[in-house]
Amino acid sequence: MRYALVIFLFLVVSLTACNSRSNDMQEKEAPPQPAVLTFVEYKLDNMGRTRSEYSSQEDGKIAVDPGFERNKLQLGDVIYFEIPPFSGIPTNPNLQLGAYRISRILARPGDTIEIKKGTIYVNGKTIAAFYGKANKYGFTEEEYTLHQQKKEAHFVMSESDRDLFQTRMKKTKIPNNHYFVMDDNWWRGVDSRHFGPLAADRIKGKVVGVTEDYRHVLNHLPEDA
Repeated sequence: MRYALVIFLFLVVSLTACNSRSNDMQEKEAPPQPAVLTFVEYKLDNMGRTRSEYSSQEDGKIAVDPGFERNKLQLGDVIYFEIPPFSGIPTNPNLQLGAYRISRILARPGDTIEIKKGTIYVNGKTIAAFYGKANKYGFTEEEYTLHQQKKEAHFVMSESDRDLFQTRMKKTKIPNNHYFVMDDNWWRGVDSRHFGPLAADRIKGKVVGVTEDYRHVLNHLPEDA
């Protein structure tokens, strides 16, 4: 009788332990919850290249993840941020800016960044991506010249365009809790070249796409979202 009781207790303990491990595994294997996205109307063309990318006029509202982790922001990420106070652009003093803007991160805290003859160098190295060189409407200097020559055989580049493609900026080290951001369309850009490194607390979200990419999400949003 005593032997049978011992076996019974052993089985109860074993089954309890198995159930506990099974519950722990289910909790660990639970899929991550989807981000709660914010959808923002954005009509500027500062990120436009061959078309108006990230513009509500092309693709509807932009999808912003306000729950992003700042310490995981990478070079090339597009962010939605509050514009810091600055003295404006000397060549366009009457330019009216909104309160918020989107740009691309090109340097993180501790990095150095400089621009030499229209080429960006981060920590002494070039960026192997389309946003690593000066461009106008998505064209590099050579591409822009060929594009214009197809439309105008005797095309001569303007002085302002030459200056754009030969942009220079002295080496800058990014302080803690700051990021260097730039627009894809340099010609239409208002970014860290003008207001300096952006404080991390001004970043309101990471841009993850446009509403056309998140139509399945929008179908479940209230009408005024």
